[in-house]
Amino acid sequence: MPEHVEDHLAGSNIENIITQQYDLVCNGYEVGGGSIRAHRPDILKATYKIMGCTEEQIQKNIGHMLEAFELGTPPHGGLAHGVERLLMTITGEEALREVQAFPQTSSGTTSVTNAPTPIDDKQLKELGIQVRTMGTSTRKQSVLEKIQNFLNQEGISYQTMSHKPVFTSEEAAQVRNTPLESGAKALVVLADGKPMMIVVSAADKLDLKGFKQELGFKDVALVDKDTLLKVTGLEPGAVPPFGSLFTIPTYIDAKLTELDTINFNAGSHTHSISMKAQDYLKVVQATVGDFAKKGE
Repeated sequence: MPEHVEDHLAGSNIENIITQQYDLVCNGYEVGGGSIRAHRPDILKATYKIMGCTEEQIQKNIGHMLEAFELGTPPHGGLAHGVERLLMTITGEEALREVQAFPQTSSGTTSVTNAPTPIDDKQLKELGIQVRTMGTSTRKQSVLEKIQNFLNQEGISYQTMSHKPVFTSEEAAQVRNTPLESGAKALVVLADGKPMMIVVSAADKLDLKGFKQELGFKDVALVDKDTLLKVTGLEPGAVPPFGSLFTIPTYIDAKLTELDTINFNAGSHTHSISMKAQDYLKVVQATVGDFAKKGE
């Protein structure tokens, strides 16, 4: 505010300085906001000094703006409405994507244009970026190959086992000759209509009620066979505990973090992978919580 400019330039009485910024809030949602922008070079520079920036840092970060302001920039500002957020509030929707013209899918792409599109190797090299995924190839890879490629890229040690077909956790533990509790059982659920993966020990049962309460969902249910096939392309009992492989969130029961080794079916009923539990936790993008029924 004009009456606080002197303190701002001097870097004093900081806690009492009031800026010309404003938000419009409706039912707890920000549906608009704006400000009168800093257009004087001395005020903008003082802001960065208050934040602890050196003269060199200031020139490097905003030197071009300071130079432009020296040429005479008029006061400017305004308020912009968050139209989609406002529509969401008016219509009573709980998700912004329900009122968006081009909402993003769970995989981060738009449903109409499929943006973002891939960029070529030359652009990646210019930016110093490496893309590391669960595996890509001109030949369609199996789920097992994708997992192996991903673990190899991450430098993770693991063991692949081929065995007779198994369809239950008990059969898998027997054929692998491993404790039942070391099995990482990947279960796919629909939480408020969205597919998610919950991983628990094969010796435990999933606590759907506890998961719903802990994460704040209204409705959680295990998917049926057809939905599982649609989401993962796999049969029950063959799904590995990597939700990112199917672009869905992964949640892991805390009991698995206490194990030394975990074992899981890797995309089929005839192949399993064994690896250190801590290595698994390093590379899987997951939320850890108490998702297994107590005493089971």
